[in-house]
Amino acid sequence: MIALLKTIARYLASIIGSPVSMKSITDYLTSAGRKVSQNTVSDYVEALTESFIFYLVERFDIVGKQLLKVNNKFYMVDMGIRNHILSRKRYDLKSAHE
Repeated sequence: MIALLKTIARYLASIIGSPVSMKSITDYLTSAGRKVSQNTVSDYVEALTESFIFYLVERFDIVGKQLLKVNNKFYMVDMGIRNHILSRKRYDLKSAHE
């Protein structure tokens, strides 16, 4: 399970600031040959945010004045960690698999 956590962390690090959903993460993992549920992905992402490696930025609908529930953005607390876990070639995993 540590490999799954690392894969999710690398994926989130590669798409910093882009809107992302648990489904899109699950779809990425499935396309990479890992069968995993959205609930499991959600639990791992929650662990990464609770450990303060990533933080969630919720989207806000200015017109409706409410928080949007889908496609939040994740950022890393320390870009040095991102540089450590991603090679230069892997900085954008999302576009490499689309």
